[in-house]
Amino acid sequence: GDGRARTASLVTSFLVEVSLTPEFPAPLLRVYSAAADQRAINIDLLEQDVPVHIRISTSNEAGRGPPSTLSATPLIPMLERVERNASSLLVGDVFALSLSFTLATALQTDDKLS
Repeated sequence: GDGRARTASLVTSFLVEVSLTPEFPAPLLRVYSAAADQRAINIDLLEQDVPVHIRISTSNEAGRGPPSTLSATPLIPMLERVERNASSLLVGDVFALSLSFTLATALQTDDKLS
């Protein structure tokens, strides 16, 4: 092994990229980096009914792993939490990273939730 306790994560950091298209052209809409112990990221100021694409990469001592991708369309001010599983390069360490999404506009008086 690598000398760490079995419960220690091999993931050292996360990179979360947000784009309006699945090709992730530059410039990206948002880019977040987080340490491995930060398991929740709020992706804020999104436009209602505009689909977004998210690419999540993990890093460990061997480098950055291949990204996991997902798409979401914000419908109400707080989209339900999305959990995405990915694995690291070394031994298939599996983790969950929670993403929450916040719209740029507030819920109006006549808006309906479904």
